[in-house]
Amino acid sequence: AGASSDVDVVSAAAVGFVGMGAMGRPMSKHVCSAVLRAGGRAQVWNRTGGRAEEAAAESGAEVARTLQDLQGCEVVFTCLPTSQEVESVAQQLSEVLSAGAAVVDCTSGDPVVTRRIGEQLRAKGIVMVDCPVSGGPRGAQAGSLTSMLGGDEADVAKVVPLVRAFSGKVSHVGPLGSAHAVKVVNNIMNSTHLVAAAEGLLILSKRFGVDPAVACDVINQSSGRSLQSQVRIPEEVLTGRYSYGFKLGLMAKDCRIAVSIVKDQEDELAANTQLLPGTLLRLEEAQTKYGADADYTCVVKLLEEACGVDLRPLG
Repeated sequence: AGASSDVDVVSAAAVGFVGMGAMGRPMSKHVCSAVLRAGGRAQVWNRTGGRAEEAAAESGAEVARTLQDLQGCEVVFTCLPTSQEVESVAQQLSEVLSAGAAVVDCTSGDPVVTRRIGEQLRAKGIVMVDCPVSGGPRGAQAGSLTSMLGGDEADVAKVVPLVRAFSGKVSHVGPLGSAHAVKVVNNIMNSTHLVAAAEGLLILSKRFGVDPAVACDVINQSSGRSLQSQVRIPEEVLTGRYSYGFKLGLMAKDCRIAVSIVKDQEDELAANTQLLPGTLLRLEEAQTKYGADADYTCVVKLLEEACGVDLRPLG
């Protein structure tokens, strides 16, 4: 992943990347570097220009001073906090991009809003692909992200070579909006696994005095293990760091979208989806207590403090 040998960028000689956050900046480096190696043109834009200049220095890309500077791009990537920012940027891009250009949204977005943006862009002859990613800042740095793509088959095929620049796995999951739906469901499952692991360790510690590190080690060799028990709990909770690098407010946002997908219709699915909404409540409680910028693993700290248990190794 991320290697120039498997990235054919000939069909996208001019590429822009919007959003230089914790994920966007390293992702833009992979894309822009690949484009430049192939002799194309690469530009980056960020609301705060300083971040764009730093990112450009890393990849050799040009800094777009305004979104209008991206007018010659054939493909523009966006990686922003929410779909609301994407909609605003897309509206501006729709005024300057040529018909046939593509907007690839890597934001963890709202699939309903994504479909609306797609319709607005289509009216100008511009295609849209949703391309949320999983793997966190480390995966973005390594170019090993799992990328989910939603859109028409031909539109997805056009952008896949560029997406491979920051991906270890690329999957076309369905029509426009479906990839954003997969991503938010993934994230609420992520948080549910984390909360479940934390509750289990708290039970073992408070009721039976089991060392959390010992319990975690045993569970990780058993059928109750998950990525959260194998990596997130040992690295962020047992150490007391709570600094994986994904903001609590963004995780709560994704989980809120996931729950809304279910609850916006009063049917059997909505009536029987009980576990995931409970996870959202915990995240929102943690956000109220620690703030939106706290790490999402602080949801475990919320449970620790509420139960009066410190999940640090006893030794």
